[in-house]
Order: sequence, then structure tokens, then C-alpha cells
Amino acid sequence: MFGPATRQITCRNSLEATGSDLDGDRAEVRACHDDVTGLAAGVDSGPCDHEQVVRSRLLILVTGCVPGAGKSSLAASLATALEGGGTRVELFREEDIRSHPAFSLVMSEFDAAGEVRLETLIASAADYLRSARERRTDVFVLDALFPYLPSLLAWGYAGDEIADFFTRLAALFDGFVVVELHVVADARNALTRATEREGGDWLKNHTSKVSRFRTAGQVLSSDDVVAYYEDATARSQAVLTRAPWPVERICADDGPASAHATAMAVVVARSMLGDQS
Repeated sequence: MFGPATRQITCRNSLEATGSDLDGDRAEVRACHDDVTGLAAGVDSGPCDHEQVVRSRLLILVTGCVPGAGKSSLAASLATALEGGGTRVELFREEDIRSHPAFSLVMSEFDAAGEVRLETLIASAADYLRSARERRTDVFVLDALFPYLPSLLAWGYAGDEIADFFTRLAALFDGFVVVELHVVADARNALTRATEREGGDWLKNHTSKVSRFRTAGQVLSSDDVVAYYEDATARSQAVLTRAPWPVERICADDGPASAHATAMAVVVARSMLGDQS
């Protein structure tokens, strides 16, 4: 968010991988999955009007650990797909944290010390969600904002501390139907995409940034950066099993169309369950 042996990441890319909180009407959800798959490919397959199905007030957390995995692209494509049929969508882009008034203290602390106190993160989240409740918005798509996991890992928090923080954060989500879409990708491929996208000295500067993380150890080369993100990916997936909201892994290695279709199906399923609660 703020900032050579390679382990294989196994991506689950079907709705069958969804947690128990998303086990609803499988036939209807599968029809919606087929529909959004067709939309992603430019084909109107027609059986499900997903704009009408997505009715609950949703908070969609699009997260991931590795630059270049496609978090921002997925968040933007979801916001575009969901906007329509009267659905009011707000996209919080990753860079918006620097300008949004709710996070002014977060950025002040980060710029001064390179880290942010947990109390500040909670207070700023409460301010943002308070203002969100006052707006006439149906769906909030948050790009790499909550639950701040990459930053918490980089700042050296242990799994139990992060799980406790998740519990405090979840208490602020009252009134929203929440789902986290956690984007996973091969770390080396993702970093290659980020380097090509950003150009210039991005990789050199990013290597220097990672070397300052509390949990990074010695980081001198791109291979060291890859190793850090492989470890961060594994740690993230472990701690997210303790999140008090539904989390679905979205595999970026199969391409943006597949990631978008899977994410849309999960969002539709979560919205349907929210309407029934």
C-alpha cells in the first residue's frame, strides 16, 4: 500500500474455492459466473443481470502483496462493470490515500517515520467509513486500502497482532456487506510487469524501499526482492485465514479477463447472501 529459489503459488480460480460464508445458491451463482465470463470476453451470454443481483451496500477490498499483480486494474474493471442499472459505485484508488482527508494523519505519520501507529490506522478507517455511510453510494471498491496487510507485514507485526487488528477493523464495517478479493501472482512475473510499467529506476528504487522493511533481511538485488514478496505472499495467505470477513484468492496469472470474471462472480455471490441476512 505505502509502499532465487522460487516457491510455486497455487491459484484457485473457481467459485468452489470460496469460503463457507459464500456457500449459497450455487446454480444461480454459477449462472452469474458464466455471464460475467462472457462479459469479460466481450460476449453477452445473458442469463444473469449482475447489476440487478448486486443490490447490497458493498465494501469490496481489493488487496495483494506484490506490485504488478494487477490489483489496481482489477479494482477499476470491477468498478466499471458494477456501475450501471442505477448502481452507484465509488472507486478508491491506491494513490487516493495521500489526498483523502480521512487519511491525512496516516500520511503525516508515514512521511515522518516510515510507519503508522495501529491506533492511527483504526481512527482513520473509522473516519473514512463514517463519511462513506453519509454518501449515497451502493458499492465501494477499495484498491489496496483496508486491511493494510502489506504494510503491517513490512512493519514487523506478528500474525496474532495482525489478527487482533483485523478484529478491531471488522467492528468498523457495521452496515456494509464486506468481501476481500486477494490477488495472488507469481512474484517474479509481477515484478517484471511493474518494472516495465513504471520504467526508469523503479526497480532500483523499489529494492531500496524493500531493504528498509523490518522483516526483509538483507535486500541487495532483484532476486532478494522476489524472495521477500514470495515470503510476504505466504504470510499473507496464512494470516488472511484468520480474517473475520470473507476472503477469496484471485489468481492473476491466468490473465485479467479470468481474474475479473472470478472476482465478479464472488461479488455477486456475496451480495446475494447479504440480501438474505
